[in-house]
Amino acid sequence: AIDESASMAITDDKTSRKEKVLSILNNDILPHLKGRFDTRLFTFSNTVKPVRKADLDSLHFDGDVTNISKSIETIKENLSEENLTNILLLTDGNYTAGGNPTRAAAEIGVPVFTIGIGSTKPVPDLAISNMETNPFAYMGEPSPLKITLRNTGFGEITLPLTIKKGKTTLVSQMITLPPSPSEKTFSLDFLPKEEGRQKIDVELAFQKNERSRKNNMRSFYINVMKAHLKILLLAGSVSPEISFLRRYLSSGERYDLSVMVAKRDEIGRASCRERG
Repeated sequence: AIDESASMAITDDKTSRKEKVLSILNNDILPHLKGRFDTRLFTFSNTVKPVRKADLDSLHFDGDVTNISKSIETIKENLSEENLTNILLLTDGNYTAGGNPTRAAAEIGVPVFTIGIGSTKPVPDLAISNMETNPFAYMGEPSPLKITLRNTGFGEITLPLTIKKGKTTLVSQMITLPPSPSEKTFSLDFLPKEEGRQKIDVELAFQKNERSRKNNMRSFYINVMKAHLKILLLAGSVSPEISFLRRYLSSGERYDLSVMVAKRDEIGRASCRERG
């Protein structure tokens, strides 16, 4: 099981982790096992997938997530009808998703061996780990966005966080992250200026010694509607509820409100009277 996440592409002491993995596979592990075992190769990062030996040199090592637990559980499940004797992991051990790999390895009932790749020091990295926003917004009105940022390997750091639509910057704010390891959630408002479905990009300034630039950027889509909506409110009689709704809907500029309330004349017939 080969860790194909972005951290496996960095260089430790002038030695590329990717080259070290390929050297171990081609010169040590696979030739040694040939003839004794039917060896299956898998890569894992965001997903787990089988790979052929002929394709090893074309591995990208650019995944955003390292989920070791999922990798060994998926491999065990895929090979459940075969005589699986053990699983060998080639990874830097820096898992960023899933449960504790040690617990998962103990529960699958198959020996799991590990070849550690790279330095034991944490790889400096900043990442946008989560975002929450409404699926729609109103043109010209602030829309909230919650952004969770993760700091690994850095001390306290202050840097810009930017929200963009295409090349247009909607918000740019300096934020401060606590020392590693830490996560912190920030709330920002951005102002949609055009109607329609829009792609919004969030960008955390990249530091030159980070392991990956990809997880510093995330995007989401939002449906922006016109802020000025016409509403016709029909009522059978005047009531406190009607008065409350009229005050609420007339308090801002989003709604153009018309109210029609039925009024009885002297002979008991109902008619509609328009109120502004």
